[in-house]
Amino acid sequence: MDVERLHECFLGSLQADPNIRGQSETQLKAFSGEIGFSSACLDIISNGNVQPIVKTSCSIYLKNIILKNWTVGKLIDTDERPIIRERLLVIITKLDKNLRNQLLPALSLIIKYDYPKNWPELLNHINDLISNNLLENQISINNLYIGIYSFTEICRNFRWRSNQERSSTLDPIINNFFPIILNIGNQILNNYQNLISSFECSEILKLIIKCYKFVTYLDFPLQLQSTQLLVDWITFQVNVINTNFNEDSLPGWIKSQKWCYHNLYRLFQRYGTKSLSSKFDYSEFRHTFKENVLPNLINVYIENLKNWSTDGSNGNGKYLSNSNIYYLIEFLEQCLLKKDTFKLIEPHFELIIGNVSFKIFNPTDEDLELFEDEPEEYIHKIFDIMDENTGEDALHSFFFTLVEKRVDYLVPMFQFVINKFNELNNQTETIEIAKGKESLMKFLSPISYKLSQVKNPVYNEVEPFLNNYIIPNFQSNFPFLRARTCNLISKFDSLDLKNFETINNIFNGIINNFLNNENNHLPIEIQSALSIQTFIVNEEFKKLISGYVLKLMEKLMNLSNKFDSDILPSVMQELVESFPEQLEPFAEQLMEQLSLKLITLLNSINEITNNVNSNEDYDYDEFENLTSDKTSTALGILNTMITILLYFENSTEIIDKLEIYYSKVIKIIFDNKIEDFYAEAGELIENTLFLTRKVSPIMWSLLNNFINTLLNDEDITLYLEDSLPALKNYLIYGGEIFQNNNEIQELFFKIILTVFQMGDNSNEEDEFDDDIIGFSDIGNICDLTTTFILSLNNSVSGKYLPIIISYSIRYLKKIDNKLNEKGINFKIQLLNTIISSIIIDPNTTMKKLIEDNSIEYFLTKWFNFTNNFKRVFDMKLSILGYISILSIDLNSLNNMMLTNILSTCGNNLSNLLFKIPTAIKELEKRREEYTDKNWENELTYKINEAGDDDDGEGDEGKDFDDEEDDEGFEYSFDANNKFSFDEIDELVDDPYSNNSLDKINIFEQFKSFIINIQTNEVDKYNLTFNELTNSDKETLTNILNNI
Repeated sequence: MDVERLHECFLGSLQADPNIRGQSETQLKAFSGEIGFSSACLDIISNGNVQPIVKTSCSIYLKNIILKNWTVGKLIDTDERPIIRERLLVIITKLDKNLRNQLLPALSLIIKYDYPKNWPELLNHINDLISNNLLENQISINNLYIGIYSFTEICRNFRWRSNQERSSTLDPIINNFFPIILNIGNQILNNYQNLISSFECSEILKLIIKCYKFVTYLDFPLQLQSTQLLVDWITFQVNVINTNFNEDSLPGWIKSQKWCYHNLYRLFQRYGTKSLSSKFDYSEFRHTFKENVLPNLINVYIENLKNWSTDGSNGNGKYLSNSNIYYLIEFLEQCLLKKDTFKLIEPHFELIIGNVSFKIFNPTDEDLELFEDEPEEYIHKIFDIMDENTGEDALHSFFFTLVEKRVDYLVPMFQFVINKFNELNNQTETIEIAKGKESLMKFLSPISYKLSQVKNPVYNEVEPFLNNYIIPNFQSNFPFLRARTCNLISKFDSLDLKNFETINNIFNGIINNFLNNENNHLPIEIQSALSIQTFIVNEEFKKLISGYVLKLMEKLMNLSNKFDSDILPSVMQELVESFPEQLEPFAEQLMEQLSLKLITLLNSINEITNNVNSNEDYDYDEFENLTSDKTSTALGILNTMITILLYFENSTEIIDKLEIYYSKVIKIIFDNKIEDFYAEAGELIENTLFLTRKVSPIMWSLLNNFINTLLNDEDITLYLEDSLPALKNYLIYGGEIFQNNNEIQELFFKIILTVFQMGDNSNEEDEFDDDIIGFSDIGNICDLTTTFILSLNNSVSGKYLPIIISYSIRYLKKIDNKLNEKGINFKIQLLNTIISSIIIDPNTTMKKLIEDNSIEYFLTKWFNFTNNFKRVFDMKLSILGYISILSIDLNSLNNMMLTNILSTCGNNLSNLLFKIPTAIKELEKRREEYTDKNWENELTYKINEAGDDDDGEGDEGKDFDDEEDDEGFEYSFDANNKFSFDEIDELVDDPYSNNSLDKINIFEQFKSFIINIQTNEVDKYNLTFNELTNSDKETLTNILNNI
């Protein structure tokens, strides 16, 4: 690789002239596939004469090449990889901070995937970097930093492995390296005042503590449980916690304290407490921790809280970051769970409730500035449920647990709030008073559910309390307090309000803040909207709000145009469900607005994705941050659209109008291959076809994109299960067009063939390769294949059936070899494809099975499985299959040498007819429980005389919703962290959907068949049914008489 030419390319890619830039980027892409490219990039980055901006561009490009190609593909040459690893580790120690930070993610990835198998020398390199370098100069510190960074990545690899799995490799590492890194950590801590401005030293301290975190996260190494090491590491981390870093300290120093708090909490919560769910029982450690460590830790924590909450008024002010407070209070909350540990923190409740809670809950000046200047950010920060580990989150959880575990604290806490409100209400409402009231409302939030329970001692005081202390704040002069009032009042939605005046006051407070918010404060509007959603289940509230529905919906739609969130669509959805008659004319406009907003979001997501895919210089670290909020919002809107669609199930005219809008959304998802929303797009199609019982021209227009999107994906099976209901509904409800359209038939067959071919090596004896295609994938494609076959005309079926039969038999044998007696579900699904082929074209199917020498294998399987059928669908299918075989003329059966199976077919057919009435009745019962609507496609048969037992409930009556694992498998990790399963569920009819056989009256089919065979083929009739007992014959006669 010519380094000079490569340098010129990077330089050209930074030019303003688009022609020069474009040519350079094209050349770079071509060069990146050549051997030596990565090494040449390292030459450029390490050359002192290269301009910094070129080095930065080169480092970003190299990082992305490594991140995208190190673990997959052959872009990076195998022989070059050792050179890249070794050089990168050396060069990165000599780079400035900015360049180094660009390449560290690449180093992390290489260590993750190459150590220890492909890079066993790494530990020796790390030892060289950390053993001979003291904190004497910047070169030594840089070496130390990269050494500790690399060691942290090694420790990270052990995070999710138990001692049993890792001890042979991790124990020597702990023995040889943990004393060294602990010594380095203590050195830094002892000299931190001289090193306070060193970014590298702050990061080294943080990384040392994270090494401890990674190796103790899932399991606790035995060496670290030994008394001396335990004391040494806990003492070190307590010293870090007690060090007085300030708010302006480098992030590494502050995060060092955060991870110390985290580690000590984890030790207590996971290993220091005995619980029923704990997998680890380190009783000696637990005793040592509880007796010798825990009391001292609590004293340290309480002292830090005391010094922090007093703002240094006692001369001992302490800075604690939000994350530090979070883990500190989480630790104290853990103490609430056991009597002996509860006693250790009980004396400090006055400090926590009286001082700490007010400081944590008190809104800051920065928060109030956000309210005015960045209201959307204020909503996200203050009201959204975010996983950000804040002090407020922890204290909320602490109080929730306190009143749940120690209910006797509810009354004094409630009285504390009342007393504080009385103090504040006796003063003029200044901003400080308003902030105090907000703190009290935050204090109430986690105990509101307990106050709403009838059995609590102050239950009768709660409603008057709301009227006297909370509801008046709907009219506060301070908008942030009005927003908080809306938020808090919604927490009491489960309180049984006895006084209509209270409901009326709540209604007026909410509605005035939502509709008459003069300054359009967005946080007030959003929180009052959520309060409407919360209280709409209250019948009195619902009556009061009914006259405002159109105004509310109009306001919500206007708000949705300026606030990017899934909150407002869910409120609109609630209004549509609560007031359908009033809002039915609004449904079309609502769907249009939701679709327009969603299209904007989808286009934005697609644009970001395209930028990443087309630009090698794009920093992948930022990608997820840019798209996560948009993706979450888009999913919320999609789910709202699905709910609105389902609500209008009784009005196909409205659905016809709605699909005009949401079909555009579906098209964009498929056209732009936005994979995150394939499931929701498929669900919209599925429900549209199911609710209208037809396939409209608009829905047909989406089919080609839908199927080709799946076919063009690298692995079609990733989205097959989510897409299956929609694809099947095209076949079920679009039968006439499907039967006459060869192009559509070919599309479906292409999907079927693609999946079948994925795991097939054309050798029936070879074992099933579930690394390529899973059992559930085979089951899914078989379901689609069966529906496909049943939708075909006999005139075209010969084109597809032989191929499908061959694949079905091959997979049936492979799964037999793989699972033996297990996998009944998958085998039934494979058998169904062949049985459906018999129904559509019995002669072609039987001849193909005979040609392939598979007839005996298939019939044996089918006959043996017939008694295992539980689904109405499987029973119907086999009944039709048996009727189809028995309808072949006797001469043809003789020629195929199949006359010997007639009596078995007759017996199996009869047994299915005896069982199916109970199965149908159970399915209808489940459907009635789902909806009061009459299901047009399911027939009710009054045939109790035919063996239906009203009081009996066999396996087919099993309530599958009560199964703990609704996926049908119990998962467990084996020693290699691979999933294994034990099949526990059988196939069950879905009461929420239709299938190809719903319209078929199976008893009418049998009656027509039996009359014909009795009249025209007496010999065959005798061969088929002569072995039936008189009782069985009588039961069949009753079935015929009761149709």
